[in-house]
Amino acid sequence: MALRQNLELVLAATVHVLGFFLGALPGLIVWYASYDRSRFLMRHGLAAAKFQSVMFLFYVGLVSLYDKCNVTSKEIASLTNGSLSPLSRRPEAILIAACCALGFALIWSANLVLSVRSTVAAARQRHPNYPTCPRDTPK
Repeated sequence: MALRQNLELVLAATVHVLGFFLGALPGLIVWYASYDRSRFLMRHGLAAAKFQSVMFLFYVGLVSLYDKCNVTSKEIASLTNGSLSPLSRRPEAILIAACCALGFALIWSANLVLSVRSTVAAARQRHPNYPTCPRDTPK
């Protein structure tokens, strides 16, 4: 395998790993830098940027919904101590806050799993494994 091809594989895999930590920025940089040089890098950079942008929108939506609940840390701490008094005063706010926390954990987990899958796919010279990424159909 040529050195250039090895470098492309490493860069494509790195885009997905860094995308998990830095969002869409690494994907956009690689996509822009390799736009007319490497179709493989361009595909992986654009797929990572699109997927991380969608994840960012999910995070912003959950944080804004959680912020609307106005649940204080004292209410959450009293729930963990076994007191149900916050539930009797504002059950819908506590329920929405709990759903936001669960949604955040699920989205973070999905982001981790799909980023790892796409990293492995890049190392194996395959298409990214993101749901926002269309695959080329064989002709």
